[in-house]
Amino acid sequence: MPSSVQVLKSSENVLKENDKIVRNIAQFCRTLNRKFEDPEFPAGNQSIGVVYHRQPDGEYRLDLPENVAWFRPENIVTSGLMDHLLEWDSWRDPHPSQVHQGILGDCWLIATFKSLCAQKELFEKILPKRQEFAELGIYQVRLCVDGEWKMFIVDDFFPCSSERRELYAHCTHKMLWVLILEKAFAKMTGNYGRLHGGLSKFAFEVFTGAVTIVRDDLETKSAKEQDELWKEMAESYAQGFMMTASSPTDVALREKYDDVGLAQDHSYSVLGVTYHNEYRLVKIGNTHKSKGWNGKCSDWGKHKDKELSKETLMKLGLWTKGDFTMALEDFCQWFKHLTICMYREGYEEFRFNQVLDTNDEVNSKVLRVNVDKRCKVCVDFKVTEPSDLKFLFFINIHHVTPDDHVGELVQTACVEGCELSTEPIHLEPGAYFVLFVPNSSLTIYGLRWVIRSETPIDCSFVRLNYTKMTCDALQQMVLKEGRVEEKRDDGVIIRTFFNKRIVVMMAENNRKWHHIRFKVDASESKNLRKFGAVDDDYWSLPPKARRIMAFLQQEDDKEEPKAHLTVDYSFLYFTALPFCRSLIYPEPDDHFYQTTPITN
Repeated sequence: MPSSVQVLKSSENVLKENDKIVRNIAQFCRTLNRKFEDPEFPAGNQSIGVVYHRQPDGEYRLDLPENVAWFRPENIVTSGLMDHLLEWDSWRDPHPSQVHQGILGDCWLIATFKSLCAQKELFEKILPKRQEFAELGIYQVRLCVDGEWKMFIVDDFFPCSSERRELYAHCTHKMLWVLILEKAFAKMTGNYGRLHGGLSKFAFEVFTGAVTIVRDDLETKSAKEQDELWKEMAESYAQGFMMTASSPTDVALREKYDDVGLAQDHSYSVLGVTYHNEYRLVKIGNTHKSKGWNGKCSDWGKHKDKELSKETLMKLGLWTKGDFTMALEDFCQWFKHLTICMYREGYEEFRFNQVLDTNDEVNSKVLRVNVDKRCKVCVDFKVTEPSDLKFLFFINIHHVTPDDHVGELVQTACVEGCELSTEPIHLEPGAYFVLFVPNSSLTIYGLRWVIRSETPIDCSFVRLNYTKMTCDALQQMVLKEGRVEEKRDDGVIIRTFFNKRIVVMMAENNRKWHHIRFKVDASESKNLRKFGAVDDDYWSLPPKARRIMAFLQQEDDKEEPKAHLTVDYSFLYFTALPFCRSLIYPEPDDHFYQTTPITN
């Protein structure tokens, strides 16, 4: 498969194109003097699908779609005391306390709805307010499907009971946005039944198009690991990242969870993170109207803490009706997964998909970014093929040299997995390469890129020899981020780049005439996979050149890696003579270890 790049349409352009379609639909409806009925997702059994509905005992059981009726908003019965004074609207100042899950088992989705309420700018992009279309029952929902923005058009027929009350997700104060978003998700997946059971990670990615990470096994974390988790949660909340948490799926734990007011196998939204009087407090939003947590830091009396009264929690922004507050230690004990959506408001974005064959020297392209004025830039990145492989890779930003080669390193991010979102970095005016540097024997990758910037930037693509590019990038990493281990009078410099999972060692031969031969002794290192001139293999290095000598990567997570490296090298004084050339070791096949001339 040859290398290729596909630039994707921006969210704004997708909306503009969809507006044309919706205007035609609206004109057709006005001509017929009737509201819109979506032929692609009709109000009928096929749109309900095979459903598991929540019963009064809390269990989800298979139900028949014939038990579902469909009504438009004007025919739906609501129970709010002041609802008779309100008109139906798509949304008005959305708030988490207004969001409620129905009898469908889609807490994973509804928990993200609660988190979305804090993102006003994002909210308007997901569900644009078009009053002229809403009057005809036409709503547009923007979702990110497989990394690409798409608009979904839905009508305002919603599943209800025979008493004309909403069956599934709903919102107080006669607002439709919760029903509309749930219906758009059902249309995207095929029917409502397919929303039963899922992951908030998927929902966040669809709503935002941003990288979303999951922290697992919270209940097993040590005190030190809880400190690290708290730091991550506090930083995430400060940056406006949305979060959810979910409890274990083990049915045997249900009674235990009932005793403390929590639901087993349930997703909650994380709405706040605050430090108060040595308490590390987490505000939790429940998708159901049930009582909630009754343990430490709750306001339910059983374990009431006077220092954290309802009034105190309200002042801290940690109490609203239907929500509850937990100490971090209890949060880790009772929740198994934490999901963090790394969406940043206020950024422009440039999206493209890439098929990369590292052996294709003709069609391989890298991204070049031209910055006119200083701005913040960050990168979202995902390996889509192979989809089931986790390996170590780097995302680097480099200056572009005058002759269009990889220059000095600006930023590097190292991840073992398949996706990452880099921290924002200020880029000064100039030209930069954004590079994917893999450490894998694979040669073909499917890649998904999003470049985010505070202001518009110029993005283009340049053909580069990928083998040379990755070699240059790795060496620039060691030059910029590594430390000098040895700098001897004989002209040899040894540099080492350390990461918590990897060690990279590079040698420089500054002599004018003599080759050196070298190897790295890593025999006393532990829990590290070894690549390069390690232990038994000697390599050579020409005069006035540098080369990566060793690349060591953590083998597993059972124990901390330990790196203990020593370098053995000697000079080859007579390699210019024909009968001594056999002493020069052949170039290694791997692109990481190729030789680069020293020009200064």
